[in-house]
Amino acid sequence: MPSTLKQKIIAIFRPLWAFGAIGGGAAIIYPFVNVVALSYLEYWPKPIVSVITYSLFIFPVYWLQRKFAFNSKAAHKTALPRYLLTQIIALVLNFVFAALAVNIWQLPHLYGSFLAIILTSIASFVFLKFWVFRE
Repeated sequence: MPSTLKQKIIAIFRPLWAFGAIGGGAAIIYPFVNVVALSYLEYWPKPIVSVITYSLFIFPVYWLQRKFAFNSKAAHKTALPRYLLTQIIALVLNFVFAALAVNIWQLPHLYGSFLAIILTSIASFVFLKFWVFRE
């Protein structure tokens, strides 16, 4: 257990920072990879190419989150299926939050999208910390 206040603060914020950096980095890289994939697979349906591109990020981000954000030793046979389920839940939550923000709360699409991303990220962090990578 960390003994100093500084160590306690680092212990709390390090996983949050790493989670944000890893997820944010993937979110920044994804559109560029997707555009390249769309240009090479121009006759494929765009949503299918986007899903394939998105799925390419799942395993590297899983590994990075497991190792650097949560420093987890949880068994892959347990953590990986939970991570995949968390990805599906996050997609559904993002849809729900975006629909609420734009259709119910009447926020502009840009603000609604940011709100959906923030709320989904919070939920995802909680799932990963307390369920997926729990030891």
